[in-house]
Amino acid sequence: MSTLSQVQWTGQPIQVVGLGVGSDNGPQLGHSAQAALAEADWVIGAPHQLEKVARFNTQANKITYPSPFSALSEWLLAHQQQRIVLLASGDPLYYGLGDWLVRTVGREQLIFHANISSVQAAFHQLGLPWQDAETISLHGRPLVNIRAHIQPNRLYAVLTDQQSHPAAIASELVE
Repeated sequence: MSTLSQVQWTGQPIQVVGLGVGSDNGPQLGHSAQAALAEADWVIGAPHQLEKVARFNTQANKITYPSPFSALSEWLLAHQQQRIVLLASGDPLYYGLGDWLVRTVGREQLIFHANISSVQAAFHQLGLPWQDAETISLHGRPLVNIRAHIQPNRLYAVLTDQQSHPAAIASELVE
């Protein structure tokens, strides 16, 4: 079984489209992201992401991310001669799919179409400048990790999941 890190990528660059946060009318995408979707042979994303971009390309094959996720590298290798779009939430290079892709296929094989991240949207909703905020990701990580980061009088954004939800974080901080 080959992985991308062992094989030279010879296909077209993979387009990675961030869908952003917010709009009830679907994602607001720039012209380059829309063009990538319109020209794609394959669009890969979570089911809710595929629904959001359906209006941009009805011709492409659409599939959900494999489980386990590590199987994606083998799928990409098998389809590298086709035009592939991977969907991501918000900014793919901000605690997202982008980091894994850069390590897997290499930066030069990727074209990113960023969008508004959940952290950016949250700070804007609150009307708070966020250049001095620290972001902590508890998504898929142990809740106890928050203890190593929290300091008094600091501004934080915390990315959560079902185990590290706001009530659990509050309980951990009280301890």
